[in-house]
Amino acid sequence: MVHVGVLVALAIVGVWLYQVAGAKTVGVQREKEAQLLFAGDQIARAIGRYYAGEPVPGCYPSDLQALLDDHRLGGVTQRHLRHVYADPMTGKTAWGELRDELGNLRGVCSTSDASPHRQADFPAAYRAFAGKRHYRE
Repeated sequence: MVHVGVLVALAIVGVWLYQVAGAKTVGVQREKEAQLLFAGDQIARAIGRYYAGEPVPGCYPSDLQALLDDHRLGGVTQRHLRHVYADPMTGKTAWGELRDELGNLRGVCSTSDASPHRQADFPAAYRAFAGKRHYRE
């Protein structure tokens, strides 16, 4: 009889630990998603500043490095981005790249095939992310 009680107690503790671990995993995923939106927003703003910048406005950067060291003004270096952010979903600084017809960088996306936790209720600027099945989308 004592053994049955111990088994039931172990089962209850196991279920509780499983739920705690699941809640922690969801919390970590939500934090990574927030970091992904932040990093993507910083890169998008940097591309926008580069695009609007002198001496050649209306030109997209060739790659992320051009956002770190923009030498289009001759001897003056402009820094549109402080550093290349790591993709929080993969942990790597390699991003999926969205390019224009000339091959210039217009945007980035995660390369992760994981499914996002957040599916709705995005701010207006991110409404296109609703219902996506993978972060790379």
